Amino acid sequence: SSLYGPMDLTSILDARIRSGGIEWRVNEFNKTAGPLHNGDLVLLSARPEAGKTSWLCSEATYMVRCLDDDKDAVIFNPEEGGGKLFLRLLTAATGQDLITVASNEAAAKAAYEAEVGRMDRIKVVEPAGGISTRLIEKVLDTGKFGLVCINVLDKIRPSFKQRDESDVARYRSLAYWMREAANRYSVPILAVAQASEAAEGVRYLAPSMIYGSKTGVQGEIDLQLGMGYDMSIPNRRYMAILKNKLPGGPKTI
Repeated sequence: SSLYGPMDLTSILDARIRSGGIEWRVNEFNKTAGPLHNGDLVLLSARPEAGKTSWLCSEATYMVRCLDDDKDAVIFNPEEGGGKLFLRLLTAATGQDLITVASNEAAAKAAYEAEVGRMDRIKVVEPAGGISTRLIEKVLDTGKFGLVCINVLDKIRPSFKQRDESDVARYRSLAYWMREAANRYSVPILAVAQASEAAEGVRYLAPSMIYGSKTGVQGEIDLQLGMGYDMSIPNRRYMAILKNKLPGGPKTI
């Protein structure tokens, strides 16, 4: 009997639609996808230098307000280390640029704490040796988290054995692992991935434009987002909802 899924309609609706959830900073996502709940898996793909990390920091610093006081958010960052991502979090949360932050550190800290609750509310995991799936599980086993972010999926090393070493098989395995982790740790996961070269200069991406995957990764995620970048208009990004299995919430149209 422990293998059967829940069938109590009231409790399912309370968990999925009626109560709580993590809302988006960009209100259009609240209208189209709805809030995130435990076990939801979201992936955004975009070309290099299009703004994936900035988007992740923008949403994470807003979403953390929706978490219970005893829960934190964590970002696994196998890319640039040395505190660079933390600066991105601080500027995203406060709206200050780096020159303003450096000119008055005390004021920047106070502004950041006012937005997210405390300085260490969003933890950044960025070891020098890179990040594996086993390391992510170790961190999640030892903390109490209400939001998990992965920046970027392409650079996470699988700790499990694979028969097929191709990129396609690796990305499919990583997506399946993320799906299992979101359910096992009862937490929503936001991940970003590189878009393929077919997305270069495209404003609205297609579902197949994830680097290294045409079907495998797409099949595992609940909400697939594409962020297009037309370099002739450098201050714009074009967001597309490419797959949506989320049930929505009070603001959803």
